[in-house]
Amino acid sequence: MLSDRMSAGFVGGGGDWYIATQRGNKGDCWRAYWKVWDRSAPNNRIWQVDYLLVCDADVTEDPSATDLKGLSERFSSVLVDTEGFAKKHGHDNFAKCFARALECLSSNDPFSLVYHKDLAPAGLLRLDAMRLLACCQAAWVFGGMGSWNDICFEGDENREYERLSDALFNLINEAICEAANSSAETLSDA
Repeated sequence: MLSDRMSAGFVGGGGDWYIATQRGNKGDCWRAYWKVWDRSAPNNRIWQVDYLLVCDADVTEDPSATDLKGLSERFSSVLVDTEGFAKKHGHDNFAKCFARALECLSSNDPFSLVYHKDLAPAGLLRLDAMRLLACCQAAWVFGGMGSWNDICFEGDENREYERLSDALFNLINEAICEAANSSAETLSDA
C-alpha cells in the first residue's frame, strides 16, 4: 500500500480530506468526491466536486486556538533543510520551490508569489494564515511524473530524503488545515 505522500500524484490519492463545520454545539463532517466532468471545459476546469455528509455529532468543546507562528517556524526549519538537500543533490528546480515557499512565510503579499491567488475570500484570513497557505502551494512538489516523489537515493541519503519528504508532506497538510481553521478565529473577532 502506498503512503499518502507517495499516492498524492494519483486521482484520489494523498489521503482523505474532510470539512468539519460547527453550529453551536452541533457539528457535521463532509467528504469531497472529485470526478472529471468536462474534459473540454474552458481554462482546463475539468473537475467537479461533490460533498457528502458523512457524520454529524454533538460538539462538547471549542476548538483550540491555532498556533500559526509555531507552525510557521517548524515549516521554515523543514524547508531550509529540504532546500539544502535539494541543492546538495543538484535538484535546483525543487530547491527554487522550497526557497519560494520560505519567501511566502515572510511576505506581506504571499499570494502574489504563487499561482492560485484565490484560496480565500479577501478579509477572511489573517496574514499569517495567508502566508502558510501560499507557502503550502509553493512547497507542493508531490505531483505525478517528474515530481519530488520520483527521486531516490542510496543508504543514509535516501533515509534523509524520506525523513525530509515525509516531514514536508505532513507539515503542508497540517498547515492547510490550521490556516483554514484560523478563519473561525477571524470571524469570531469580527
